[in-house]
Amino acid sequence: LGSVPREARLRRSRWILLAFLFLLGAGFTGGFFYGGRSEYEHLLALAREGATTEGILLEKERTSGRTKRYELRFRYTVEGRVHRGSGDVDRERFDALEPGASLLVTYLPSDPWQARLGRVDEGLARGRRNELWFVAALFGGGLLAFAALVARTFSRRVALLRRGSVREARITEVKAAKKGQTVVSYAFRDG
Repeated sequence: LGSVPREARLRRSRWILLAFLFLLGAGFTGGFFYGGRSEYEHLLALAREGATTEGILLEKERTSGRTKRYELRFRYTVEGRVHRGSGDVDRERFDALEPGASLLVTYLPSDPWQARLGRVDEGLARGRRNELWFVAALFGGGLLAFAALVARTFSRRVALLRRGSVREARITEVKAAKKGQTVVSYAFRDG
């Protein structure tokens, strides 16, 4: 039980697992930030450089699943060219609008395909950025707590291997548990 090679393997396994968790967390966080950062930059560009025009509601779509989405598809014209877009709205606005209704659309004059329903200001962009920071902090904190729990479990096992000793025991009970597991109870004399 107290063999040095097993203790060393367990310690090495702990570091490999912690490195894997770190890389997994960094990958998820990086991907999340990349997607969120590009959305933030898009909103900021619309707020600073965007122009507004009138759009026409083409159709509405309500999707349900884990969360309900209320999506509007619209068209708008910039310099004689017709563009199409879509955007999510809240339920009240969704219910109030019918196809053919007039909508305010903010678009980028340098790239008119980049558009969003309604007026976009810097406050909207900052709000989105703050949401990203909050979710990242929550995810990062959860990952750190999980890593600490894993490290604690491994430390206990290493301590048991270092300080533990072999004792003869007598099995007192064997019973089946959930999912094909077996619970074994035993008694031994300490000393």
